[in-house]
Amino acid sequence: MPLMLAYMSSSGKIYNFGFKRHEFGSESFWQLDLSGIEDREQPLFRSMSALIQYYKSLVIDRGDGKTEIFPVD
Repeated sequence: MPLMLAYMSSSGKIYNFGFKRHEFGSESFWQLDLSGIEDREQPLFRSMSALIQYYKSLVIDRGDGKTEIFPVD
């Protein structure tokens, strides 16, 4: 069973995002897969912990008084 991130938008809709693991030489990097909602590549992280900290601090202002962490709705 793949590891997934579950997210509930400000409108109450549930989204599930997968993770991508990239290997460069002997190092592994992690990336969130937003390909279903976002065309641009997401940043790479050296650890899952760093990835989680990044998205916990990210906020998108929708312009209607609501905020999102991911570009949904």
